[in-house]
Amino acid sequence: MAAAYVSANSKDAENNLEDQLKRSLRRVNPNPEFVGHLHSRLTTPVEMTIERRQNAALGLFLVAFSLLSGVFLILLLRQLRAA
Repeated sequence: MAAAYVSANSKDAENNLEDQLKRSLRRVNPNPEFVGHLHSRLTTPVEMTIERRQNAALGLFLVAFSLLSGVFLILLLRQLRAA
């Protein structure tokens, strides 16, 4: 009995909300050209390109170069502060 009351009450609230929205919002008529373009973009599969993985040696070189550059900058700053 309580479940039927809650269900009926929620249906009334839903209908009330829909009525309020119908009164407060104006109907939109979208541009048919836009709708057609959107439809074709959503239904047509997109070409996918997969990037190749870079060589592991290049990645290792970049990491080593970055670390050595950081160490060099730290040593250079220490030398400049000491002078």
